[in-house]
Amino acid sequence: MQILVGEENMAQAPSSDVQYVLDNEIKEWHFHIYFLQRNDAQHKAALALRDSVLRLRRDGAFIAVPLHRVNTGPIGPHPAGSYEIWCPAESFAAVFSYLCLNRGDLSVLVHSLTREQRKQVQISSNFFAPP
Repeated sequence: MQILVGEENMAQAPSSDVQYVLDNEIKEWHFHIYFLQRNDAQHKAALALRDSVLRLRRDGAFIAVPLHRVNTGPIGPHPAGSYEIWCPAESFAAVFSYLCLNRGDLSVLVHSLTREQRKQVQISSNFFAPP
């Protein structure tokens, strides 16, 4: 893979090698749902969204697994109350779409899961929040 060097930063040129692209396809994703820990309405909304994801998974809408742990305050790199939802690549579009349409005032961080998870969170994460 070629590295392009600009005046202020370095960026990788996109690969056009088919085997490389297939071998490095992202297989799993994490969504982190954030809520303000001192905001009871947001905490309840976050739990209601989690319950809805569980029901939709049960009913076959998509494959997504909300992890049972709900952090009621900041922990690690997460600045607020949060929980995470895992999903495979095959369900990414459905889960992403559902969260975009149903997150209300909650913020969501989405990132790929790879062998180099910390690096990938810094490079390939996306954050969507209320306007």
